[in-house]
Amino acid sequence: MTVPWPTYYPAYGVAPTAPRVEMGIFDTIIESIFGKPEPNTWRPLPLSTFFSEGWNEAWVPSPNGSGGAPRQGWINAMDGNLYRLWFFTFAEAFNSAPKGNAYLGSYTLLAPLNRRLELIINVPFIIRNNAVSGLPILNPNNPTATTTKSHSGFGDVSFTPRFLLHETKDFSLTTELAVVTPTGNQPLAGKTTTLGPGLRLLEQLRGRLGAPRRTRSRDPDERQWG
Repeated sequence: MTVPWPTYYPAYGVAPTAPRVEMGIFDTIIESIFGKPEPNTWRPLPLSTFFSEGWNEAWVPSPNGSGGAPRQGWINAMDGNLYRLWFFTFAEAFNSAPKGNAYLGSYTLLAPLNRRLELIINVPFIIRNNAVSGLPILNPNNPTATTTKSHSGFGDVSFTPRFLLHETKDFSLTTELAVVTPTGNQPLAGKTTTLGPGLRLLEQLRGRLGAPRRTRSRDPDERQWG
């Protein structure tokens, strides 16, 4: 179903060439995950229409900023944006003898369900926790916990719904709630389900001064806070 452009849109710039399309909930999810997005259908989503707009529209990638910087993510960055991608991560900590090295291997999937919501699934398929103070320490209820021997095993799988609160061409704001499930092998992982709320902001700057608290991007036009 095509609908008219909202009256607030002209304040954000030139309207896209394609009409706004709304679908049923299942069609929206399927199109968001498996469909071929049309970048020209992107438009700003303000916080004022959070409950009424974007839920029945298929996900589309965010455009480059006014300065040309892409809205891209960086591993472990506080990226306040919705993506459609998956990747593997491997990290290793090199310890001094007699402690062995520690490592963590994980698979992460970011699956958008519509323009307002995506589900992030993280699967730590291999972890190693070394004796005494070796890393990584994966018990969220006792982050300083130590063990008397080294262990290897499966970690805690997490499910994180991320909501897009507000988005323009150069700014986006998201909120999320990580649900970490006790699927890992003890004593490596947590013994209970834990919740981790978060608020993420991304702003792209050009031609003006800025002093971000944390920068992960190598692009001079992109700044990220968390």
